[in-house]
Amino acid sequence: MTMKMLIECAARSSDAPAVQLQGRLHHYLDVQNVFFVGSGRTCLKIVFDVLAQNPSRNEVLIPAYTCFSVPSAVVRAGLRVRLCDINPDTLDFDIAALERAEYGKVLSIIPSNLFGLVSDLPEVNRIAKRFGVYVIDDAAQSLGASLLGAKSGTMGDVGIFSLGRGKNITSYTGGVIVTNSDGIALELSRNPLIQNKNVRRWLGPSSILGLIGYSVFLKPRLYWILNYLPFFQLGASKFDPEFKMEAFSKFQCALATFMLERLDEFNEQRRQNAWHLRERLKDIPHIALPGSLNGSYPVYLRFPILVTHQAMREEIYQELLREGIGVSKMYPTPIHRISGIDPYVVNRHEQFSGANLVASSILTLPTHPMVTGRDLDLMVEVIKRCAR
Repeated sequence: MTMKMLIECAARSSDAPAVQLQGRLHHYLDVQNVFFVGSGRTCLKIVFDVLAQNPSRNEVLIPAYTCFSVPSAVVRAGLRVRLCDINPDTLDFDIAALERAEYGKVLSIIPSNLFGLVSDLPEVNRIAKRFGVYVIDDAAQSLGASLLGAKSGTMGDVGIFSLGRGKNITSYTGGVIVTNSDGIALELSRNPLIQNKNVRRWLGPSSILGLIGYSVFLKPRLYWILNYLPFFQLGASKFDPEFKMEAFSKFQCALATFMLERLDEFNEQRRQNAWHLRERLKDIPHIALPGSLNGSYPVYLRFPILVTHQAMREEIYQELLREGIGVSKMYPTPIHRISGIDPYVVNRHEQFSGANLVASSILTLPTHPMVTGRDLDLMVEVIKRCAR
């Protein structure tokens, strides 16, 4: 994102951007119904409100390692969290554990498509159908990814996308809900935030400043500036059931529409950067590279590696930060170890070995289009040096 893009989008925001963006997403995702709100977690909360019509179905089954916004939305909706372990080889549900889960009170299952790696939606849908639960295809991190020709976010009863900072395309904040169910769409359309009759034209001043700063300092060589400015909250993942519910502005619609034109180009660059890292980091001791499903087109929002030697992980992390590379440890704990979440997790005393392993060993590397060949070489050089 550049200042030129922001200026052009400001000019476009006087048109009818919501209708234009809806039309383009209808076509791109091949879905019948598209709605916009202010964030991905707002999307989830609204979807829960629509789906939760049976009081006895008050649990949402989520991965034991995922973004903290997911349990935040579950609790905000007055529901309870049921966890399922993940497979470190894929960062997706452990399908055997998903089969064994208790579904008597489960309303929906939410696969996460972490870092743009597509979740095994055919298996999730098969299990969900057997137990009569909804599937919410959480594609917050995987806009443009696909599996067997179907776009991520469109393979459940409802799908959600995030347009927040660092996503495949961004309007700084924002979220999209999609569904092919006319019944669900009708209920969604009644939500005041989606109706958005008094939509504001602009973001607030602090968000505009944040968007400008984000566009200026995203280059890897300048990333350290963002990393030390808490205002931007880069990489932050907070359990916050009291988050603010917001609508989507006309300016954000224009910005998202503008960036959607280049989504495939951006994603292909991410894939090329990820391929470069994968080829050069494979077979390094103590480093594992989670893989993607056969038949999938991952979009690598970030490139995940698992460093199973703790001292090495910390050394790699600190060295890359010193070089100005936007490395991240991502979510600091599995969901069951979030401070304050105990009252809301129905199976918090189970063992989640896969989630524990990933939380303690993961590092993610930047793949976005502003990452240069020199940056990729530097990442590989630092990791190999620390692995000796």
